[in-house]
Amino acid sequence: HEQVAKLEEKFDKILEERSQMVDNRIDALEERVSRLEERLAHESQTVPAQIEARGDSLEIMLKDVRNELETEKRNRLHREGRLLTQLEEHSRLSEEYWQKERTSREEAMESLQREWQAQEEQRNDAQQALEEELKAELEALRLAVDREVEDRSREDDQIV
Repeated sequence: HEQVAKLEEKFDKILEERSQMVDNRIDALEERVSRLEERLAHESQTVPAQIEARGDSLEIMLKDVRNELETEKRNRLHREGRLLTQLEEHSRLSEEYWQKERTSREEAMESLQREWQAQEEQRNDAQQALEEELKAELEALRLAVDREVEDRSREDDQIV
């Protein structure tokens, strides 16, 4: 009976050590999940705010370009009224200059619009990629926990 008692004591000690190891692994995995959830919460708030700020900045720049374009257009119309009294050649040269200027500003405005749209698409893509990455990480953690449970069950079966 003394040997059985020693074996039982040794078995209980091994079982307790393995249980402690499994508990430690589970605690580490739970901590990792918690950190990932905190990261997701933090990035879910900061990334959209950063993108929103960039979008606001681009929108302000776009409005400024539009205002400048409108101001320039009004100024051009005023100058054209005065230039009509001048020679035909001078009028033609002025028109060519302002047409180039208008085209350049419109291209700049279109470029800003494309950049703003690209920024929006990039934000959406980044947010989707982050969500997919976090889902994959959470799934990997779930699989690790499942494997740990299976390993523990197998070890328990081997001990018995």
